[in-house]
Amino acid sequence: MIFVLLPAYNEGKGIEALLSAIHAMVRSSVEPIRVVVVNDGSTDDTGPKVRSFAQRLDLKLISFEKNRGVADVFTEGFRYVCAESVDPEQ
Repeated sequence: MIFVLLPAYNEGKGIEALLSAIHAMVRSSVEPIRVVVVNDGSTDDTGPKVRSFAQRLDLKLISFEKNRGVADVFTEGFRYVCAESVDPEQ
């Protein structure tokens, strides 16, 4: 599994184009890809636009109610990726 971690804060104008490009990449990938978007308290339509891709991508959306900053975004995103990457057979 390949994870793509995307921090997002008020990215409503650009997130659809980015997720569309990732979707095209996923369709041609041999490896499964999960997109993890950490929405850092956006006040625009970032969250709904990300959720609109749920049927097209293996997608996890983590949303903060308030903006917490890039350090918390990556900490939470990496925490999720690490937890999902654990091989249950080890």
